[in-house]
Amino acid sequence: MRFLFGHKWMALVAVIILAAVVLSVAAALSPGFAVGGTGWTGDLLKPFQTATGSFSDWASSFWTNARRVEELESENAALRRRIAEIDEQARLYEDVAGENERLRGLLGVSGGESDPTFLPAAVTARDTDNYAKTFTVSRGSKHGVEPQMLAVNEIGQLVGIVSHVSAEWSTVRSVVDSDFACGAYAFRARIDGVCRGRFEMMNDEHLTMIGLTPDSDIKAGDEILTSGVGGMFPRDIVIGEVVAMESDPNGMTAYAVIAPAAGLRRIEQMFIITSFESED
Repeated sequence: MRFLFGHKWMALVAVIILAAVVLSVAAALSPGFAVGGTGWTGDLLKPFQTATGSFSDWASSFWTNARRVEELESENAALRRRIAEIDEQARLYEDVAGENERLRGLLGVSGGESDPTFLPAAVTARDTDNYAKTFTVSRGSKHGVEPQMLAVNEIGQLVGIVSHVSAEWSTVRSVVDSDFACGAYAFRARIDGVCRGRFEMMNDEHLTMIGLTPDSDIKAGDEILTSGVGGMFPRDIVIGEVVAMESDPNGMTAYAVIAPAAGLRRIEQMFIITSFESED
């Protein structure tokens, strides 16, 4: 300020510019307001009036664009929410479609008035230590699950036996667990035996069929099924396929090494057989 007042001509120019700006703004904001003056004063004010008008147009355009951007952001947010809802519906559809496909596969297990009743159960946990091969599933006693019920995959191949039941969940002992056992027979040779898990074979996901003799007519590739002996389990549930025949150290007995038919490492859902009609 001291600089301006020390130079009177610069102060005069500042006053003129300030006045021109004030008059131009007033003219832009009040259409009825006219800035008088012709000659050099009119020429002096004209650029400021033009600039003020341009600024007013720019400001109006800016606020219009700002409102449009806000509307677009709101619309985009609504679209993102809708897309999320559609994605969730698509995932639900895939889950339902997958379960329906698995249930349709189970129709090939039997076909009559005495069909087994299958209860779908999701796998919620797996025992990963070296001493057990079990699954925790999402069905329990409140759903009708009881110990010793069989669990199968989507095409009816044996996964294991229910070993423990709580109200909301159950434990399924897989066919390769060392505590698993059930009556079985070789389909081609019609030879009976007992399928058992074996501790040293659990990590390889194999089990054995015991009660055989070295000359038993069982070969690699033979299919092993549940025998249903005693009426405790359904008959003709596929357990697996023979991969080798081995003799016991005594030389008097033998056992078959079996690879389970159900892909135990890939199972995400299984089906518990809650009822069936025994043939005994």
